[in-house]
Amino acid sequence: MGLAIAGMHYAAMKGAILTAHSPVDEAHGLASLSQTSLAIAVAATTFSILFLALVAALFDRRFAALAEREALALRESEERYRALLEASAVVVWFAAPSGMITRSHGWTKLCGQTESEYADLGWLNVVHPDDQGRVISLWQRALSSAGFYQGEFRVRNPNGEYRWVLASAVPRKNPDGTILEWVGGISNIHARRLAEERLQASEQRLRLAIETTGLGIWDVDLVTGEREWTPETRAIVGVAPDAPIKPDTFMNCVHPDDRGRVGKRDYGASSTSERGYSDTYRILRADTGEERWVTISGRTLTDDNGQPVRRIGTIQDVTQHKQAEDALRGSEERLGLALYAGRMFAWEQNLATNYVTRSPHAQTLLGVGSGPLSEFLERVHPDDRFSRSQFVDRINAGGVETMEFRYLLRDGKTIWLGSRGEQAGPDRIVGVSFDITDRKMAEAELWRVANHDALTGLPNRALFQQRLDHALDEAAKNCGRVSLLLFDLDRFKDVNDALGHDAGDALLKRTAACLQSSVRGCDTVARFGGDEFAIVFTQLPTVERAYERAQEIIEKLREPFVYEGRTFASKASIGIAAFPDHGSTSKDLLKDADIALYRAKAQGRNCAVIYTTELRAAVEQRLSLGHDVREALSRGHIIPFYQPKVCLSTGKIIGFEALARWQHPSKGILTPASFGAIFNEPEPAMEVGRHLMARVASDMRVWLDAGLNPGRVAVNLSAAEFMQPDLADYILLLLAEKDIPIKNFEVEVTETVLLGRRSEVAAATLEQLHQQGVLIALDDFGTGYASLTHLKQFPVDHVKIDRSFVMNLERDVGDEAIVAAVVGLGRSLNLQVTAEGVETEGQAQRLRTLGCQNAQGYLYAKPMNAADVPAFLSKRMIGTHHPGNIRLVDTPS
Repeated sequence: MGLAIAGMHYAAMKGAILTAHSPVDEAHGLASLSQTSLAIAVAATTFSILFLALVAALFDRRFAALAEREALALRESEERYRALLEASAVVVWFAAPSGMITRSHGWTKLCGQTESEYADLGWLNVVHPDDQGRVISLWQRALSSAGFYQGEFRVRNPNGEYRWVLASAVPRKNPDGTILEWVGGISNIHARRLAEERLQASEQRLRLAIETTGLGIWDVDLVTGEREWTPETRAIVGVAPDAPIKPDTFMNCVHPDDRGRVGKRDYGASSTSERGYSDTYRILRADTGEERWVTISGRTLTDDNGQPVRRIGTIQDVTQHKQAEDALRGSEERLGLALYAGRMFAWEQNLATNYVTRSPHAQTLLGVGSGPLSEFLERVHPDDRFSRSQFVDRINAGGVETMEFRYLLRDGKTIWLGSRGEQAGPDRIVGVSFDITDRKMAEAELWRVANHDALTGLPNRALFQQRLDHALDEAAKNCGRVSLLLFDLDRFKDVNDALGHDAGDALLKRTAACLQSSVRGCDTVARFGGDEFAIVFTQLPTVERAYERAQEIIEKLREPFVYEGRTFASKASIGIAAFPDHGSTSKDLLKDADIALYRAKAQGRNCAVIYTTELRAAVEQRLSLGHDVREALSRGHIIPFYQPKVCLSTGKIIGFEALARWQHPSKGILTPASFGAIFNEPEPAMEVGRHLMARVASDMRVWLDAGLNPGRVAVNLSAAEFMQPDLADYILLLLAEKDIPIKNFEVEVTETVLLGRRSEVAAATLEQLHQQGVLIALDDFGTGYASLTHLKQFPVDHVKIDRSFVMNLERDVGDEAIVAAVVGLGRSLNLQVTAEGVETEGQAQRLRTLGCQNAQGYLYAKPMNAADVPAFLSKRMIGTHHPGNIRLVDTPS
């Protein structure tokens, strides 16, 4: 500044000198200054200027030094402020009046955000999502009120963890009161918050524990007399929440009978020599007067001089516990009575001395009281003594054990005891023993009932299975043999039906006795149920010997048997299988013997058959056939073929016989010779029979609707089909549904139907059909055992001569005589007679000569499909007359 002033003065002086040397304008008349005066003026001016410059220079230096000191102080202050911030770990931040963050110190280190990231509202991005709403609300409230701001929230640090912080801010204001800026700080309070949360959790656990246990807390200041009760204590005693607690409040609630004992020793005492105590007694609730049991626990606190100054403790309602104790005490008394009534006694064994302490009832039950274990073991049954001696070892190994054994009383009687023992300590076992004799006897009886046949007393199937398995196991170990015989009594149902079930039961008992007398003690006889029996022989050398024993049994069963004055003999079919000849398991042997039994029945019964692999193959073939036939039924491959029947005298087609055929997908049309065995099995026979009858009825309906008259169409019924009690109803209903006239339908049966076990059912079925007008034909007449009695007993309208008698009719006089006899019999009994298997004109001519009415065979037509029948009938309309010496129709291709 001094230099500037000197410069200014220098310029002024220079101007003055220039003015002095300039010429004077004489025109103005101005007088010129003298040169000396000018010099003096210049010198004075120069001196003044130099003096002022010197003074200015001095002031400039002083002001510069002062400014430098102020700048240095400012820098030092800023550095101390910055160091203070870094040392305090407090984040300082500044915000505009609008609340937008402008700058901060420490935020980047705390949260990892740069200035550009946290500016404005960017800092909210690191605030915990659950806290953001609350933080924004508090901040907006502070902005609107221009007041102090404070809030706690979580922020995310650079490693991704959230930490609790405390943020505070105050506004800096202008003189006019407007906000200049916001200045705030953020401090880390994470450790404090975690400590608070732990404390809160601990308090909550304590509160839950108190609430769960129902524990009340009380506190007495023995100096001031002040008393504090928690709400739980008030609830237990029955004192209202706002009622004052006085020195006698609690003692007034103590039960009068216990108050004297409690005295000053307990809750209401002001001093005591005891430091801690606990007692249980009764109180009467202050509000209801209800009697409750409580347990009081307390402790006295003393000062430095040992004087009591405070007592604190707990109170708990133990009424339910006391009630449970009383109930237990009563239960123990009742248990003692129950032990006596239930023939039981309790015991405790000292393992160190083997001394057993028993309850008093042991003397009554066993004749012994408390004493050494050896005294008891001496009377345990010899077969059970070793197991009983190991009883303690098993308890030590498992902690608890139960066993049953026999005990010999002094009077020689044997009883069963059940014992259960538990380990109660390293040298102590406690338990209970009880008389189970009645139960064991009942179990033995139940076992006998469960494993024996009620009628005959023989082992049943279940026990037989066990013994067979055991016999096979022993035979496998010792290279032995086992023979299995399965029995079926023949015609047993006939005995039941003819003489009643009492007679049948008597026959079963007699059979059981007969079989039992035919075996040794090592063998087993069993009844499986119904008329089925079984025997296991364990020491027969060969299967042939088993067959001989079977024949001996058959002969023995044939011996006459008298029941209520009626004499009859029983017969049996037997199937035989042996180990190791046929099978190694009980399952295999039973199956093999059953297959042999099936063959024995098929061979005419009253015989024995030994199993062979060929028999199994036949059974498997039969089973496979049954499956294939069912499959064919489901696909509609079992169909009827029709063969015409012709009147020999007129050439008329009088009807057809429906014959079962299998339309096999690969083998073509199969006759019953390939699948007829299924008709011996009830279920498939009934399925096939109903299927064929339905098809025949449908075919007849088609022909009748076409204006064709097929005459009487005959359907064959097997013996198995007569097991259906509603067979006649089914046939008649089927004809009615299809609107088939009865005159167009005929039923054929073989002689076996009339002789079978269900002959009575068959007779009733045929009679019902006959009464409705259905013609009954007896097929294959002369090949079985039918008699003239059967022709009179059953409603037979038609007899068919078997083809075996027609085949050699022209050459065999015996066959001709038989045919003549049948024809004559038919004529006498007014029965139609049809010859089957007619293949030549000579046979037809001879039959006409003998008086046979009708014929059926290849001479007239082979069996044909239902679709071919209409064409066949069209060629040869029913009722058309043809000479007897010519073939009536061509065989359909």
